[in-house]
Amino acid sequence: MFDEFGIGVVGIGALFFAYGTITTASVKLIIALIGLGGSLIIWDHMYGTRQHYYKIREIVTSHNPEFGKFLVEADKWRDSGIISRWFYQPASRMKIYFMALVSWAWGTIILYRIGAIAHRAFTNPFVIPEEYYLNFIVIFWSSMIVFLAVILLILSRKFQDRCKHG
Repeated sequence: MFDEFGIGVVGIGALFFAYGTITTASVKLIIALIGLGGSLIIWDHMYGTRQHYYKIREIVTSHNPEFGKFLVEADKWRDSGIISRWFYQPASRMKIYFMALVSWAWGTIILYRIGAIAHRAFTNPFVIPEEYYLNFIVIFWSSMIVFLAVILLILSRKFQDRCKHG
């Protein structure tokens, strides 16, 4: 599980690098589509791996309750201390959220490449030309909503964890 994610993140990073260095618009679009596809696949893989782990844990615990007690004991460190109790998130969960954000980033790049967002280079990054203002605002606030949704999901899942484990 961990090797696949690491290799995938390096691959996605290489695609971001390639996207930034290529000057041909059609090749940039192809790279962005590959990046989106790759990040969606890794996102799905991370989710499936997490669900698989929970199913295996459930089956093993039901067949061997003594081993289940060891698994519960191994997870107790998550409830010891303020930082672990309130800020720790399982790595597999954070990988899922990370890949959701990466997929959104590729999606916005694709929107840019197909012309849904302004194509003209801005000379001043702090001043948006009027003809592109609406597109920029829509993407900016959509991105903020996606980011906020991920943050709220993280917090709600932590609250669910706290309620479940006491």
